[in-house]
Amino acid sequence: MIYEDSLWAEKIWYQDLQIPLEEIKAECLKVREEDQEGVQKSNEGGWHSQEEKFPFLEPLFEASKDLVHYAIVEMGLKSELYVEPVKSWININDTKDFNMPHAHPGSLLSSVFYVESTDMDATLNFIMPHEEVKSLYFNNYLVPNNYSSFSVKYAPIQGRMIIFPAYLQHWVSPSSTKRISIATNYKVV
Repeated sequence: MIYEDSLWAEKIWYQDLQIPLEEIKAECLKVREEDQEGVQKSNEGGWHSQEEKFPFLEPLFEASKDLVHYAIVEMGLKSELYVEPVKSWININDTKDFNMPHAHPGSLLSSVFYVESTDMDATLNFIMPHEEVKSLYFNNYLVPNNYSSFSVKYAPIQGRMIIFPAYLQHWVSPSSTKRISIATNYKVV
């Protein structure tokens, strides 16, 4: 008899949300118009808004409430805990713009929601967090799969929210078309 345990598994959760994308897109573009300079964070090219609580995102947070709750229970947190979006920002990337590897320290969960995206190659890429396994990968000992791949890609599907542990390093591949996304950090309150 062979027994198996999966230890310290990293999970990513996602859901396609039914919310008014055109209204959110118009609000995102309005924020960019009001602050054309934006800020420089992990973005190489593109535009990154200030981090704040945007009132127009309330329908997004309401629609994703069950997904967030599911994620915290799956992470092993007490189901009665309340996790709240603490800050959000808008990313607008054009041709060849991308985001460098980064994480979101100080938060429990992070999410990305795709408002406008048609380039399925402009993926969200998660980097394997286990340093020792990475050395085996580079020595060609591993067959890449969800347990051993150096990175795992998620396509930027319009209307989809992806939630992940905030400590996971990730980056965004260059885009060949305009991509508008909203990122959010969540904390237990």
